[in-house]
Amino acid sequence: MLLKFFKQALPQVIISIILFSILLWVKSFCSDQVHPFYFESITMPFYSIATGWISSNILIGRIIAFTVLLFIGFYLLRINSKHIVIKQRTYLISFFYIILVSSLITLQQFNPSVFAAFFLVFAIDHILSIYHKEMVLDNLFKAGFYIAIASLFYAPAIFYIIAALLSVITIRTFNPREWFVLFFGLITPWFFYFFYFYMVGNDLIAVLSTLKLNLFTEVNHEIISLHYIFYSYCLLLFIITGFYLVKTITTEKISVRKFHGVFFWFNLINISIITLIPTVSFEIFYLSLIPIVFQYTHYFTTSNRRFWPSFLFILLILISALMQFYSSAG
Repeated sequence: MLLKFFKQALPQVIISIILFSILLWVKSFCSDQVHPFYFESITMPFYSIATGWISSNILIGRIIAFTVLLFIGFYLLRINSKHIVIKQRTYLISFFYIILVSSLITLQQFNPSVFAAFFLVFAIDHILSIYHKEMVLDNLFKAGFYIAIASLFYAPAIFYIIAALLSVITIRTFNPREWFVLFFGLITPWFFYFFYFYMVGNDLIAVLSTLKLNLFTEVNHEIISLHYIFYSYCLLLFIITGFYLVKTITTEKISVRKFHGVFFWFNLINISIITLIPTVSFEIFYLSLIPIVFQYTHYFTTSNRRFWPSFLFILLILISALMQFYSSAG
């Protein structure tokens, strides 16, 4: 019954998603506790500017993060309606993204990954837009540009350029010029940032040092049992929905197959980032969930089984609620 309600494209569903997310964030809104992350001491340039604007006002920072989270969640609906990745009209895409991110109290604060995710969704939108389109250079430049902006907030986001490059040859025949334009879009913001540092006489080596520290600093991440339960369940869902996607993808339109091929590359890069970049912690959830929620939604909207989808969906909500009883720093 609960899954059936959230599968519908009704205004009540949007209201329910927003109210549910507020309930998950209310504890943070009423608290001045900040969970320490490495990126608070080694800040990327754009995140440093953003933190300077909000100063030390924790509540304003949380309101901004919550607002951006909602925007990303509902912008994913726009991507789906524009490219028809999921045939059924549903708000489950937003539900999964907003609720899963909100489940982690450690992420309910001002942080660079939420802004990186904000720009990554625009990049993915432009990548999907090159399907069956002759003039694609503008879309590719913008995709690379947005990935660069994301990386200036959150350094590990720079590796999504690899997923973008592989996505292009998944959607289209390989063309070196298109790869060049995508890469040129990536280096443009970084070029102007280096140029600014050069003009004001600052140390350019310090910029590279900041990037290196944000990527390769050894950081100890404390993970408690509730986190293991949450991540294990998300992984279980990823495996179940992944097998279902592989089984049913042949029945989908060519465009849908190619779009899920794009998400495959982004998922692969997500796994690589989590595995190989020592600084990455819970905050990567803001970015890694973007392609995953389409896979989740495909399963929960198209599966003909009655019991298992409903059971898994209810269990997800219960685990998300359980996570709110966790209060120590992660």
